[in-house]
This record gives sequence, structure tokens and C-alpha cells, in this order.
Amino acid sequence: RVMGSPSPSRLRSRSLTELTRQIAPPTKNGHAPPPIESRKSSQSVNPPHVLRFYIPVTMFYVYRLILPWTIGAISFPATIGLFLLTEAVAGTMFGYFSQISHISTEVAWPTGTPIPKDWAELQVLTARDYSQDSKFWTYISGYLNYQVMHHLFPGIAPYHYVPLLPILKETCAEFNIPYKVQPSFWAAVQDHWKHLAQFQTMLKDPKYANRDIKPHAH
Repeated sequence: RVMGSPSPSRLRSRSLTELTRQIAPPTKNGHAPPPIESRKSSQSVNPPHVLRFYIPVTMFYVYRLILPWTIGAISFPATIGLFLLTEAVAGTMFGYFSQISHISTEVAWPTGTPIPKDWAELQVLTARDYSQDSKFWTYISGYLNYQVMHHLFPGIAPYHYVPLLPILKETCAEFNIPYKVQPSFWAAVQDHWKHLAQFQTMLKDPKYANRDIKPHAH
């Protein structure tokens, strides 16, 4: 288990959101995650929030563009080209590794306003994990195969996901929340494409020609 976290026997909560607050330290305003309005207001008036954004962004472009151009043996246009190429490849990989967890036949997207679900329960219902026994896919996906954990604990380092997984499964079972996982990456990919095909079939259905009627996953 994560160092300093409560033992599994102590993680009995009234809701799954309560579990996230027990494992991850609460934010300044006591929410996990903080409301969007709270984040916007604090970032707009608090200079450290601005610095925490611009300093890493500046360092990123210095590392990826300025240093290769100044100390490398390539021209600036070539540096830009290689940068765009690597960003395209990395972006495609990130998009695929993450979206096969969300666009799936096993994922349920609740409808209605307000959404009649607990915040943490919603994170579990709208994601599906895959290939958790594979060190290769865990590494190459950057732990995005633990997508549910990624959403529940955004402030926790990914290497804690593995010891936290039994606690998550136990708590989901306690509250009768279905936790879904595909055994392999390729099984998740096949299910992803199957769901895309379902959308294509639904969009061809004449009843969806009326824009007031929207196709639902389930």
C-alpha cells in the first residue's frame, strides 16, 4: 500500500469520493477535485499559479526547441519539423491509450442534469482499464491503462496505482459499482472499434436525423 495511507480495513466510506479523500490529501478548499470555479478564481488572483504554468511551459520549449537548435547539428527548420513529428506521434499515442478506456461498449455515460451520480462513482462508470498485468503496456502507455485510478487520484504519482488497485476493487464491490477491465490492450482496441461501429450504425438510423434526438452509448 502507499506509504502513509490508511490500511485497506480502515478505508470504509460512505461514498467512493470519500475514499479518494482518505487516500489523497484534500485540496485547500477540501474538495477532490476542486470545483472549476474555485480553480479559476484562485488562479486568476494568485501569482504562484501563473508561475507554475509558465515556467514549466517555457522550460519545455527551451528543452525541445532551443537546445537542439543551438547545440545540435541541425537547422532551425529541421528542429521545428522534428518537434512537430514527435508531438504528432506522442499525441496520437496519448489519445489512443486514453480514449480506448472511455469510448467502449462497457462504459456508461449517465444523462440528465444534474448528473445523478457521486463524483468518484462517475469516474469509475465512464472509464475502463486494460492490460494491468503487462509491464510493457503499463510503461508504454504511461500508466493510462489504469485510467480509472488516473481520474480518481490525479495528484498521486502513477507508480502508486498498482498497490492502490486492490483497495479500489474492494471499495467498488462494497458500493456495488461495476469496475471494468479488459485483459489485454488488443482486447480493449477491438472493443473500442466495435463501439465506434455502433455509433456509425446509429447515425445511419433515420430516427437520428432529428437533431433533437442524440444517440446514446447505452
